[in-house]
Amino acid sequence: MVITRKQNAQFVEYGYEQFTKKLKPLVQQQYPEKVAGRSDEDVMKQLRYCVQKARKYGFSYEHDVAKFVFFCFELGDNFDENPDNRAVVLFLKDNTMSAKIRLTNAAQIIYNL
Repeated sequence: MVITRKQNAQFVEYGYEQFTKKLKPLVQQQYPEKVAGRSDEDVMKQLRYCVQKARKYGFSYEHDVAKFVFFCFELGDNFDENPDNRAVVLFLKDNTMSAKIRLTNAAQIIYNL
């Protein structure tokens, strides 16, 4: 049995969709004020957008993607386009560091650790 690239891509997308569904209750718990009064589909749309954005930064492990999604809920979906967040974005884009270190450094700035 041979799996084509198209089939593999479908499996990957299915996996990300399932992960996004698992993220929803976590986001609802951590950021109730940001999801209150919104439809489930609206929240899922935002989560899909943030997950896709995390993937563009090269984050693929679930815990890394989840951290990035939390950054989006903390600072806004397009925080990486805001010049005030330049230091955070520099860490996120620095591919000389592992994903874990990039996210840890970004979190230290975001959460003032």
